[in-house]
Parts: sequence; C-alpha cells; structure tokens
Amino acid sequence: MKAEHISYNMLNLITELGLTGRNLLLRSIGSLAKDIIKTKIDSANAGSTFYLNFKGIELTDVSFVDEAILGLQKEIGAGLYGNRRIVLINLDEGVKENLEAAIYYREEKYNERVPVLFLMSEEITVLGNLEKSLFDTFNLIKDRRTLSARDLAEEKQIEINSASNRLKKLYDYGLVIREEIIDSDGRQHLYSIPV
Repeated sequence: MKAEHISYNMLNLITELGLTGRNLLLRSIGSLAKDIIKTKIDSANAGSTFYLNFKGIELTDVSFVDEAILGLQKEIGAGLYGNRRIVLINLDEGVKENLEAAIYYREEKYNERVPVLFLMSEEITVLGNLEKSLFDTFNLIKDRRTLSARDLAEEKQIEINSASNRLKKLYDYGLVIREEIIDSDGRQHLYSIPV
C-alpha cells in the first residue's frame, strides 16, 4: 500500500467532539481528541503522514496540547503506529507558544523529550530540544531527502554505530520515517523526513 499525505483540520475535531467555537482546552478534551486522531492514523496506510491543520483554531491550552499532541507524538515515537507520523501546520502564535510550553514542561518535570514536526512557510522544522548532533542529522536528511547510516558516517567522519544511533534516535522521537532496502551494499535503512 502506498503512503498517503492526509490533512486533518482540527476545526473538524471540534465538531467530532460535539463542541462549539474555535478553542481546544482541557486535558480531558485532549484525551478524547487523541483517541479520535489515533483512529484516523490507525486506518491509514503504513508510512502515511498526517498534517494536523490548526488553521482557524483560536486558542489551546497547555493541558490540551500536552495530552492530545505530545501524548500522541510520544506514542508515535514508541512505535505504536508503525511508520506513520504527524506534522503540525498553520499554528498561530498563541497555539505555538502553548505547545512550546508543554514541551518545556515535559522536559523539566519528567526529563522527557517529545519534539514534534512543524511545517512553517513550506519548511519543516522541529519544535522542542534536540542534541546538536541530532539537529544537524535532521537537517542533513532534509537537505539530501534520504540518508543511510553509511552516508551519515562518511559525511560526518564518525563510526557507523554512532551514525546508526543518531538516526535511530530521530526515528524513536517520531521525527523521521525509515525504509529497509537491500542493495549491493547489503541490508540497510534509508531515513527521510515525512513530508
């Protein structure tokens, strides 16, 4: 089955939750929202990318984004959805600030990093903290479109085990997708950004 790029308008989520207005607030609503989004992700083809479109959403709070978005991203990073990924789009400044606050809160309170993919002005980036080596690797994948551990090891003049670890960490954070290939060099994984 072919990977899909699916846009899901978060205003539709408000309707599906039986709410009115343009606000997504409270942890309890975030939990219900996460369940709805999970159902949609589960029904998509492997390797699919979900663009969670926040256009028109006027307000979220830290509790909602922590439960719905970061909770979902954590599950994606844990491999519960295979190679499916989420990318956030059309975040207004207030929503983005609350998302960044929720990311910071998780790091400070639980010592847990949950970075998310964010598409802004046609460029994909990461919201949340990454080690410099991981951020550099992420940007290299963006530049090259695909990257293997061998490619990274050659480019950065590092051991292949170190290169593999960097790529796996990005995968485990839910920031990249990977595809296993077998070629003349043997079996390897190719990593790419899900856009």
